[in-house]
Amino acid sequence: MSFPHPTHELPLTPAQFFLFLFFSLDVSSILARPSLGSEHARSQHTVIKRDAFSDSGLALASWIWLTEPNLLTTAPVGAVAFIKTFHTPSGKTAATAQIAMTADNNFTLYVNGQPVGASLDSWEDAQVFDAALNASVNIFSVLAVNDGSTAPSSANPAGLLAAIHIKYTDGSNDTVLSDSTWLVSGTVPADFPLPADLSSFSPAEVATKYGAGPWGTSVVIPSTVSDSLNLTGSTWIWSTSNAGANAPVGNVGFRKTVAVPSGKTASWATVILSVDNSFDLYVNGLYIGSPPFDNNAPGSVSSWEYAQRFNVTLNPSTNIFTVVGKNFPPQQTGGTSGAGLIAALLIQYTDGSSDIVRTDATWLTGPFTSFAFIPGSGGLHPGVLDPTGILRGRRRGAKLGSPTH
Repeated sequence: MSFPHPTHELPLTPAQFFLFLFFSLDVSSILARPSLGSEHARSQHTVIKRDAFSDSGLALASWIWLTEPNLLTTAPVGAVAFIKTFHTPSGKTAATAQIAMTADNNFTLYVNGQPVGASLDSWEDAQVFDAALNASVNIFSVLAVNDGSTAPSSANPAGLLAAIHIKYTDGSNDTVLSDSTWLVSGTVPADFPLPADLSSFSPAEVATKYGAGPWGTSVVIPSTVSDSLNLTGSTWIWSTSNAGANAPVGNVGFRKTVAVPSGKTASWATVILSVDNSFDLYVNGLYIGSPPFDNNAPGSVSSWEYAQRFNVTLNPSTNIFTVVGKNFPPQQTGGTSGAGLIAALLIQYTDGSSDIVRTDATWLTGPFTSFAFIPGSGGLHPGVLDPTGILRGRRRGAKLGSPTH
């Protein structure tokens, strides 16, 4: 189905960019196009050791930042904006990208203006993201922050380290590494992450290659998630009956509270999620991500056909998963607009065990009309679900099909 999309707006205002960076958010795989973005097979060899870090490409990348006299010791505190524009070679069509990245101290990543993920103040833990790409030109934007040292006499280096694997539709690939070809600005433009004017940007300074400088070889890649998690057994749900055939246009809030069993401690979760037409995902009130922008042109592939994958850290005992589902108007006057949400949540515990939570009739749903950005509260919070309007999630009246995962 193809429906018109609402006006595309930047996810946050400039002031919100800075607050967004301090979310307690650990997203290690987001906006995956699952048919291409799953964990690729590792070569087994008796001599050459392969692991997640070597596969990421970060070992070949350079730490970069805004040009400073003493970048490795006394870099200024504050935010800097990075831009890397990648043009697909002639005869190729870009499909997806796998992005490995870290920053001292933290970063937020955007691909073609869409938020892809963010990091905690922990440069040792690199994040890995999958993103769908435009066919010919793609813009990778990063807002990175140097927090500063808590000890006045301590060194305060700053740097961004990145490796981007570009995958083409013909099966070939390219790798883009952080180096001096990236552009950087100490002034974050008002229209970031897609600034129209790059006059304030200049080539990034290479502080050092990976393995040298104050960071050494301390960067690690978090453990990857098993590809065994899928949507088999999950149910399409919405706020009204027969939603698969025709549902009201607009936003609907969904919520699932997951209590940790006695004697267990939650560590992290993997979320596989798809919504017809689009969604915003929050975990414990913190914005996690959305699917790639979908122009909903007639005959195009709809974004809901590709389930998105997210990795997030959890509270030890109780965690609240909130989804703002968006149903767009029908493409043609008099047409119908089906809607639905389907998801699977893998809850991982500190003892190595896990549980899977799937969409079913136990999910709560209710009206949703607005976002509230509350400074000091930990991030973006979705509008409160109206207790008087909360219904049990209803199965969709018609099956649209299972999104690729």
